[in-house]
Amino acid sequence: MENNIIDDFFKNLEFESKEEKKLLKNDNYLNWLKGFIKKYGGFYDIQSDYFINNASINDGENIKKIKYLFSIISEYASNNYIYANDKDCDISYYVKYKDFTFLIGMMYGEERIYYCNKIMDKKEHKYIDLDLVRKNISDSNKDKYDSILNDLTKTINGIIDEGVPINAIEDTVKNSIINHKKKK
Repeated sequence: MENNIIDDFFKNLEFESKEEKKLLKNDNYLNWLKGFIKKYGGFYDIQSDYFINNASINDGENIKKIKYLFSIISEYASNNYIYANDKDCDISYYVKYKDFTFLIGMMYGEERIYYCNKIMDKKEHKYIDLDLVRKNISDSNKDKYDSILNDLTKTINGIIDEGVPINAIEDTVKNSIINHKKKK
């Protein structure tokens, strides 16, 4: 019984990985997404059955795939120091695809609900460019941040080697971050 659960788990992971790769191989899904959001303003993945029954099977099936796009974007963001908007059990990213921008997110609690919406405000946002994601090109700041964080790591290691207590270093870094946030 336990082996079946493990086998099913790994089969599901393999399936999801294949689905994620298919989404970015061509423009079909992204063009559908762009048109759908322009037409409806957005959607939640839990609405897929409604669209299957009341619009088209294709729309419903594509809505279900939004979790794969979210996963791709979330992984890219994590690897490139792009942090999600994280508020009250809701994680989201601003995304750019060619001339179109949208918000993709996941609400979590007892279950996960994925969504995609048209951006309504005119504020300046940090966008994840899907063309960079598709080409597996790092965000323009990644190398700079890697270098700065490597220097910070070397500095902290040197301070530890000098015998400064780790708790004192942690408190100093935390206080520095808190003071910086207060300035904003």
